[in-house]
Amino acid sequence: MMLFKFALFTSSKVGLNVFCLKVIKPQLLIAFLIATALGGAAVSTVNHAPSARTTPALAAFPESGTSGGPSIGENIFRAKCAVCHGVDGSGKTLNGKKFKVPDLRSEKIQHHDDEELLDVVTNGKGDMPPFGKKYNPDKLQQVVAYVRSLGQKN
Repeated sequence: MMLFKFALFTSSKVGLNVFCLKVIKPQLLIAFLIATALGGAAVSTVNHAPSARTTPALAAFPESGTSGGPSIGENIFRAKCAVCHGVDGSGKTLNGKKFKVPDLRSEKIQHHDDEELLDVVTNGKGDMPPFGKKYNPDKLQQVVAYVRSLGQKN
């Protein structure tokens, strides 16, 4: 009997989460693929165009947490940064300890101005890779804003 391994990913207001990693039979894989195709067809699109009552600052970033969900900056942070810096920014992860990453909530990091933080996120520093080619400056600025919010939670 042939078995398949797959990971089920979803994007929701909670962010990108891996729900499960299972070993399944081919028949279940076919049923899963059919159900996924049917479920995907029922998904509606949401118009993110800012309304006339939206403030100019929020109109520039319509998905920046105005719906109560995570911001673009938080989603990028969780997907790309949390593996080393941790979801809370503490740096207390295996990779964080290995690469000796700083606690992003600390006064030392929070003391840097936005331009300095944006430069590090854009161009990388030490073992940290650059993200300037992968994301546009507006999205990276939202990551910086999210890092600022981590300092406020501490």
